[in-house]
Amino acid sequence: MTTKYNLEKLLKEYKVEIPAIQRDFAFGRKEVKDKREKFVDDLYMAMSQDGINLDFIYGKEENGILTVLDGQQRITILWLFAVYLSKNNSMPDWFSNFTYDTRISSREFCQALISKKWSVNDIDEESHKMDVKWFYNSWKYDPTISSILSMIKTIDEKKSNYPNLNLSDLNKVTFSFLEIDKLGQPEELYLKMNSRGKALTPFENFKADFLEHCKNNLNYNDDELSIISQKIDTTWTDIFWENHSVNYEIDEIYLAFLSRFFLNEWIINSDLSAKQIENSEIFKKAYGSDSFLSIKNMVTKKGIEKLSNILDNINSTNLIEYLPKFVSKFHFIPRYNDKKSESDGLISSLTQISRVVFVAISNYLYESKINEESFKRWMRVSCNIIYNADITNVQSMTGAIRLINELSQHSHNIYGFLASNAEIKSSLAVDQVNEEIEKAKVILEDPNLEIKFVKAESIEFFNGRIRDLILDGHWVEIDINFYKNFHNFISNDENNTFIFRRALLAYNNDENIYPIPSGKVRGRPNNAPDEYLLGGDINARNEWLKIISHDNQKIVEFFKLHANDDKLKQTINNFSDEESKFYKLIKHPNLFGYMDNKNKIFIKDKKVLIETNDRVQAYRYSNCETILLFEKLRDTFQGKGIEGKSFEFYSGDSENRQGVACITLHDEIAIDVKYDESEEKYCLILFNRNPENLSPSLNLWNERIPGNNGLKLHENHRYTYKGNENEVVSILDKLIN
Repeated sequence: MTTKYNLEKLLKEYKVEIPAIQRDFAFGRKEVKDKREKFVDDLYMAMSQDGINLDFIYGKEENGILTVLDGQQRITILWLFAVYLSKNNSMPDWFSNFTYDTRISSREFCQALISKKWSVNDIDEESHKMDVKWFYNSWKYDPTISSILSMIKTIDEKKSNYPNLNLSDLNKVTFSFLEIDKLGQPEELYLKMNSRGKALTPFENFKADFLEHCKNNLNYNDDELSIISQKIDTTWTDIFWENHSVNYEIDEIYLAFLSRFFLNEWIINSDLSAKQIENSEIFKKAYGSDSFLSIKNMVTKKGIEKLSNILDNINSTNLIEYLPKFVSKFHFIPRYNDKKSESDGLISSLTQISRVVFVAISNYLYESKINEESFKRWMRVSCNIIYNADITNVQSMTGAIRLINELSQHSHNIYGFLASNAEIKSSLAVDQVNEEIEKAKVILEDPNLEIKFVKAESIEFFNGRIRDLILDGHWVEIDINFYKNFHNFISNDENNTFIFRRALLAYNNDENIYPIPSGKVRGRPNNAPDEYLLGGDINARNEWLKIISHDNQKIVEFFKLHANDDKLKQTINNFSDEESKFYKLIKHPNLFGYMDNKNKIFIKDKKVLIETNDRVQAYRYSNCETILLFEKLRDTFQGKGIEGKSFEFYSGDSENRQGVACITLHDEIAIDVKYDESEEKYCLILFNRNPENLSPSLNLWNERIPGNNGLKLHENHRYTYKGNENEVVSILDKLIN
């Protein structure tokens, strides 16, 4: 039930406690000075007039002790008003019925305010202390006490505008008190409503749940609970405060960090395989969630001890300066997005790759504070591996987390460990790990090479992988500008009619150099044509690295001769070998637009086929002739002849993987056109949408094509005609027009 109270009535009926699981009194912080001054002003104004109601305050009563669940800040402010207005008089007995149970220092200080002598002039706000004998020096480290001192100073400063107000006027400030009973455990206790019907913040729920979990499930004693509770509210809060929102909020980033950490720890310590982890219900519940309840069963005493070490050892929330240049938009301590609105709590996200980086940083900080040299070396090696581990799903992410966890045991001397040829159990990213081993050996022999390696690795194109720059087993001096230009060419190639790839085809004209085989695609039929890599956009970095490493000198030679777009176009224009299987691909950039990822082709019987769908079992292809004829027909007949016709290119189906050009004349009649490689002829297929009625298509043919002219009826109710390109175009001209 709800009852209207003022402070005096409440404290005469109950002994009011602010529980240990509440956060510190925060209304005295510097960041909220404007809010504090306005609130004090508003209270004084209300006390001088008709009063004010502060809405609901929630609490739970047991044996005459009222535990405040929501309204801590307001109750504390009213009590400080009462103490201030009575400081020159005797303090009423009911003042002592208010106490803080968050920590002993807060409780003792509140008792001292009503039992000891003091004045506002004794308060040193900057040093967080009072110049009185009874003020213990250790109290200045209690954030609740610091906030109380600032609040008293503000109350005193504003009092001069209302000289005649006294303690009795405080009774004009009321609130509706709601006593909640039968709520049971803290999980339920803190899932309650505040004055506007909204739930408490997720962090307040988290703290209650977290401490309860530590006590009941992890066997923490009272002293251990007190230490953890204090860290949550003080030293750990200070870390996240550096990244607070424009509205001085930290709850979301605090919770996100803890959720990310404990999920990572569970992955590291779980006996499940990567596949089992992905399919486990506990993982599905926790992955991507910032709720404590979703990770509760992942929290262990060992994990809390590790978390405590990490947060105790962190020097700064801005760690990006220690990371390789290709690692961007990563925040170990989450941040609020720049465009965060009043109601939007969006924070910096965590990708699968950045989650592994998070583990690398966590494990280093677990051992010690940051040493610039060892931390930069560790982050260089770990990020080189992470960004070249092909992390594309939960299972590969899990494997990468476990690899980095294994290596992190040597994070403070990673070069020495790698150079020692010690066994590494994980088999993930083995090529990149081997590269880091070789580079570590070279650097320890010649430390000057480290700067050169870092410079090369930082190029956006390489992202840490530079083994392709090894010639004849030796590290070579590299032309940084060459690879930067290479990156720019690839980035712009799709928007520039694919001139880079077409010129490279023309220059090499040999699939042994470019394009290169992509290797056997697991799961494809044995009779599937051989797949080759042309290299896609810059996101297909690994493909280009394979191409470069296939014949590095040839690529370098190509670049020396093709410094700009004009040179590339000249090579394309000068290419005249019509017998080359790449001729059509070189001369017709539109063919790239039909590739599923604009980067792969098939080569079968020395003939290029465009890969129109690269899914393993559902792969599709089309020969260049079919695509080029389709474009010619569309450009020639679009908008002419029969109204309502349409031109579409179909990539094929499971029965017929070859793509076809389809011309729909109207609802009943359609024509497929494709190139028949075996007969080197074009095949025109005339059919009805309704296979039960062949008359419309046959009637159209007989009407517009005198005589039979080679038309044949197949068992699938389709008529076919085969001829060269000119013959097929001529037939279509008559059928369409």
